[in-house]
Amino acid sequence: MEDGVSLTSPTVGRGIHQADTGNPENHNEQELRAEYQARLCSKLLSRKRPVAPTRRPGVYDDVFESYAQARNRREFLDNIVTMLRHMTDCRCLGIRLVTPAGDIPYECFTGFSEEFWRKENCLNLGRDHCVCLRVISGQPAASDKKAMTPAGSFYCPNSTDFISGLTPQDLNSYRGVCVESGFLSIAVIPIQHQGRTVGAIHLADETPSILSADQLTTIESLAAIIGELVSRFNEFKELEASNQRLEQRISELAHVGNEFSRGYQRERTRLAQRMNEHVQQLMVCALFAIDAAARTIPQGKGSDLLAEADRVLREALAESRGLTSDLCPPVLYEFGLAETLHWLAGEAQREHGKTVEIVVEEGGEPQDLPVRLMLFDVLRQVLHSTASKEGADKIRLKLEPAPDEHIRLEVSAEVPQDSEGENSDVGRRLNIDACLTLIGATTKLTRRKNRTARVIFAPKKLDK
Repeated sequence: MEDGVSLTSPTVGRGIHQADTGNPENHNEQELRAEYQARLCSKLLSRKRPVAPTRRPGVYDDVFESYAQARNRREFLDNIVTMLRHMTDCRCLGIRLVTPAGDIPYECFTGFSEEFWRKENCLNLGRDHCVCLRVISGQPAASDKKAMTPAGSFYCPNSTDFISGLTPQDLNSYRGVCVESGFLSIAVIPIQHQGRTVGAIHLADETPSILSADQLTTIESLAAIIGELVSRFNEFKELEASNQRLEQRISELAHVGNEFSRGYQRERTRLAQRMNEHVQQLMVCALFAIDAAARTIPQGKGSDLLAEADRVLREALAESRGLTSDLCPPVLYEFGLAETLHWLAGEAQREHGKTVEIVVEEGGEPQDLPVRLMLFDVLRQVLHSTASKEGADKIRLKLEPAPDEHIRLEVSAEVPQDSEGENSDVGRRLNIDACLTLIGATTKLTRRKNRTARVIFAPKKLDK
């Protein structure tokens, strides 16, 4: 019989965990885990440990070393089972852990037969009655108390003598599987963490009085440490599960964001085309009709009204064309983002009197219209914010390709130190961040001496 088993199957023997050394990502994960475990182990080792007489002064260090080397909870407990078996010479040993449903299966064990495992692995705190259950729940029966220790453990050095001293009514409180299996020495030591019992160490052997008082006290002391370390593995496992749920949620939100972005930009394009091809054409036709009517009406009050209608309608047409340009600039739709940068530079010149230098490198054009439209909106806001700053000079707008099918956009300018900072318009900054998030883009603000730059990394196309 070998020294320990992982409870992936009822096979007796030690479970062997092989590391996947062929994947570079696993190397990084193992290095991070090792670093985390080393820091935690150092922290735990610095705490005051319970002192108990033992024939193995290094047993506590063995527990922490097992924790530091194990890659997961099961491997750690396999190591503990092996260590305790060597320490006690007990043939059968297992560690139970309480599940959220109140079950207490063996997380790992050694020595027990498959038949024993099948009978004992399905116990539940709310359904069954036996010593293991009462030790974990902290509610020993009256008949248990003569075998209970001050630490809450149950140790029976000779089960035959123990059973012979029970009344027929007391016998109903015991399943008797250990006795039927021929075990004379039986011990159940609770594993506690922060005042709560999270499991138990179960030892059994056909030899009477297999454990000395010193060994039992040592195992009780170790159980508290094991409970702390098991909780660390549980926390790490919960953290990994939370990270997986978070990554899944982020993926779902990114997909929803992409769909929203596509739908939003399609609607903008549709509205712009409808205004250009229908509403504005109707306005032009109305202008022609007003012009024709004005030629047939003599000068007077009627002609003045037609002239006012002509003025208002031309103003509405100009506003409509401006709105169409904002929704979907024809130059962006027809020629792409690179050409639109020159259009934005002209707008900054007209509105703020600032000259903008444009630098476009080959290969920096986004492939998807939704990406171009969203970046157009963002660049317009950033350029307006930059050009409107008092003293802003030497404004530069650069578009260039970036690795991994991305592009890099940079809006930079020389801005005096005492000019309004980026935090002066929180609403605009949050809007820019939200827009970029929809297309999977990121942004950062840098400043060197008097030159401030907003750098944007965006994908050339949205993921399908």
